[in-house]
Amino acid sequence: MNKKMIIGLLIVLSFTLVEARVQPDVIQFHYPIQLDPLKESGEFVRLSSKELEKVYDDYSIGLNENGMIITCNSVDEECIDKEKFRKVLEEMEDYDAYDLSKDQKDTISSLYQPNLIVKEIPKKKLIGVKIKARLFQFIGQLFCTHYEVVHECVDDWCSVKEYMSEECAGLE
Repeated sequence: MNKKMIIGLLIVLSFTLVEARVQPDVIQFHYPIQLDPLKESGEFVRLSSKELEKVYDDYSIGLNENGMIITCNSVDEECIDKEKFRKVLEEMEDYDAYDLSKDQKDTISSLYQPNLIVKEIPKKKLIGVKIKARLFQFIGQLFCTHYEVVHECVDDWCSVKEYMSEECAGLE
């Protein structure tokens, strides 16, 4: 009887631990952003001198001079899709945070997938980025490394996923 109870508790505990590791969807856009127009708008909360945030019903947008991170407010549902991502790109441009052409915004939004990073990688540097990812993946068998793997590219824009080697697991 006690063994069954202990096994049951272990099963419940393991599901609880798995549930605790579930994170909401995140999309990152790495591109230089002008923070001053956003600060002047009064619609963004200042987290620090170089970080701003704006909260919506389904997601929040964190901004710094290197780009933005859109984080869903809920774990259970997809809060943003390609169309909403495109609207966010438009909105940030309306604030004069950056200047992208219509074609660039179309390309960037077409690369949207949850939990990926969209960034500009010139075609001539793409091979180097892929080689670097393989190298860090190999080094990750011995040491804790972080690396990015390119998923898809259109023109000079790519979606990448950030990985951490298994050697990092005990360090978190």
